[in-house]
Amino acid sequence: MCVAVAVLSYPFAAMVGLTVSASINEVDIQAQQLPEVPPPQPSRLYAADGTTLVGQFSDHGHGYTPLDRVAPALAQAVVADARSDQPARGASTLTRQYVRDVLLDAARTPQELEAASEPTAARELRETQLAETVERKLTRAQILERYLNIAYFGHQAYGIAAAAGVYFSKRPADLTVGEAALLAGLIREPSAHDPAGDPAAAAERRDRVLDRMVALHDITRAAADRARSEPVTLRLSEPPDDCAATTDPGYGYFCDLFTAWWMGQPAFGSSPEERLSRLRRGGYRIVTSLDAALQAGAYRHVVADEPAGSPVAHGLVAIEPGTGRVRAIAVNRPYPGPAGPSPGGTALPSRPAGTTGTLFTMLAALDRNLPLTTSISAPRTGRQTMWSAFGESVDTYFAQLEQQIGADAAAAVATRLGLTPRTGGVASATPLELAGAYATIAADGVYCDPLPVASVTDPDGAPVMTSGVTPVDVAAPRCRQAVRPQVARAAVDAARCVTGYGAATAGVCGTRSTAPSVYRTVRRPVAGGTGTTDDDRTAWFVGFSPALTVASFVAAPDGPRVALGAAHRAAPIRSAAQTLRDGLAGTAVRGFTAPDPTIAYGRRG
Repeated sequence: MCVAVAVLSYPFAAMVGLTVSASINEVDIQAQQLPEVPPPQPSRLYAADGTTLVGQFSDHGHGYTPLDRVAPALAQAVVADARSDQPARGASTLTRQYVRDVLLDAARTPQELEAASEPTAARELRETQLAETVERKLTRAQILERYLNIAYFGHQAYGIAAAAGVYFSKRPADLTVGEAALLAGLIREPSAHDPAGDPAAAAERRDRVLDRMVALHDITRAAADRARSEPVTLRLSEPPDDCAATTDPGYGYFCDLFTAWWMGQPAFGSSPEERLSRLRRGGYRIVTSLDAALQAGAYRHVVADEPAGSPVAHGLVAIEPGTGRVRAIAVNRPYPGPAGPSPGGTALPSRPAGTTGTLFTMLAALDRNLPLTTSISAPRTGRQTMWSAFGESVDTYFAQLEQQIGADAAAAVATRLGLTPRTGGVASATPLELAGAYATIAADGVYCDPLPVASVTDPDGAPVMTSGVTPVDVAAPRCRQAVRPQVARAAVDAARCVTGYGAATAGVCGTRSTAPSVYRTVRRPVAGGTGTTDDDRTAWFVGFSPALTVASFVAAPDGPRVALGAAHRAAPIRSAAQTLRDGLAGTAVRGFTAPDPTIAYGRRG
C-alpha cells in the first residue's frame, strides 16, 4: 500500500511543482515594477466662469504630508507595530503593507480589486517581490512617508493628515505619544479598534503599541505609563458631505445634481463606488454649467416671495434649450435637509404636475395631426381651442382632448421629453424634468439630457472622453429629436398665450392669460405654462425663451392639508419671470418661429 501511495502521489507532486513554478514565473513578470499611483488629489468644482469655486470632493481634504511634518512618536509607533510580526527574511512587514495598499489603490475594476486582495500564494509572492524591489529603490524614510499617506485609518480617513484631523482635530505634528500609538493601532483593523465605537478595544490596542515602542527603546517605560493612563479622548471632526460643504449654501442642490450625473457616467468607472472614488481622489477640474450670477439672483427672487423659514417650499430650475445645461437651482430650503444629504439627485423630489402636464396632451394631439384650432366645449368656459385652453389653463378641455388620443399617448410623449415613465397619464414631475420638457419645445423639439458640466479635465489637463467605439467629450450635450419641429412650434405658439406675449396670429389666445405679467417683466419673446393641483397644494409656472427655460414651483407643507393662497400661487410666476429677465439681459433678442399653417389651422396656407 505504501508503494502504491508513493506511486500515485508522484505525478500529483510533480504537477503541483510545475504549477508553482509557472506561478512564480508569472509573478516574476508582473512584479517588475510597482504601479505609480499619484497621491490622492481633490477634484474641484467651478462655476461656468471657470474661477468661482463651488466646492471640492476629496476623501479627506488634507493632502500629502511630508515625514518632517509628522510627530516623531507617530512614525515610531507605526514602525514598532509593523515590526511586531516582522518576518525573519525578506522585505519588512511595513513595506509589504505599503505595496498591498498601492496595489489596492491602483485597482480600477472589480476584477483588479479582487486580484489585489485575493488570499492566494501567487498574490503574496508578487507582493513580496515588489516589496523587495521597493526597498532597493527607496530609503526606509521614503517608504514610511509614502505609507503614512496612503494607509487607511477608518472613518473615511486615508493618510495620517486625515486621521489626525478626523480623530483629534489636530495636525500630525501635534499628536501626543498616546494619540500616536492609538492611530498606529488602527491600521490593521480600523473597524475592530474604532475609538469612537469601542474605546476599550482602542485603548487595549494602543497599549500594545506602547509596549512595542518601549521594547524598541523608542520611549521610556515612564512615558508609556503616562500615555497608558490617559483616557481615550477624541475630538471627532468627520469630513462634511461633499455637497454639504459647498462655498455658498445655495450651491448645494446644484452640487447634488452634479453628483447624480457623475455617478451615472461609465467614463469615470465601471461601478458607482469606483466613480465616487475617482471623483474624491482623481484630481479632476470640473467647470460646471452653473451661472453664479444667475444663481445668486434666482435665490434672491425665491426667498423674496417665500423666505427661507417659510413652511411653504419654493424653488426653481433654469436650463438652456438646445444643450440641456443647467444654469441655476434655487430653493428656499437649506441643503442638506433634515434627512441629510441626498446624493443621486433626489434633493428636489417629484410633485404633482397639475395643469402644466397638459403640455404633453397637446403635443400628443398635435403629433396625431389635430390642429391648434381643434374646438371642444369645456364646462363653465365654453368653446375652446388649444390656443385659448392652454392660455387660460382650462384643464377640462385637455381632459376631453386626452380622451380622444388616449392617456398613454400623452404619457409616451412625456417620456420622450425626459419625464419618468408613467402609465395612464402624467401625474407628477420634478422641477428639472419640467424645465427639460419645456426646453424641448423651445428648441424645435430637440430634447437634451440635463447637463451640469461644461468641461471635465484630468490632472494632466486632458478632457475626459466617453468610452465606446467613437469617444466624445464627456461634457458634450446629449440631445435627440423628441418631437417634430412643427409640432414643437405649434405648442410654443399656444404657450405664448399664457405670458401675455401673444400667439403669432392675433386674436386666437382667448379673453385672458394666466400669467400676463411675465411679458411685462421679461420684455422680449416669452412663452410658458401655469399649473395648479386640484387640492391647491402645489402651483407651477414654467417660462421659456429660445435661450433659457425656468421651471418654478411652490408647495404646501407636509402634514395637515393646507391649501396655497393666491399670493403663494403667484410666487412661481414672479420668480421665474425675474430669473428669465436676469438670464437674458445683455444677450441678443431671439424670437420664436411661427408654426406652419397646416398644423395651426388644419389646412395649407
